[in-house]
Amino acid sequence: MPEAKLTLTIPERTWPGEISRAHDDATIRILAAMTEPDAGVGLAEISAPSPAR
Repeated sequence: MPEAKLTLTIPERTWPGEISRAHDDATIRILAAMTEPDAGVGLAEISAPSPAR
């Protein structure tokens, strides 16, 4: 099955940008996205290692 991995530069004022900068060990997978000129809806999966205790 083909697979592609992309590296993107995400603007700072978007939620994926805020999460990835605050938690650099997190992985964000965008599972679905629908956009309109003024809004959008998306489904994302976010995973990260458990914090050390």
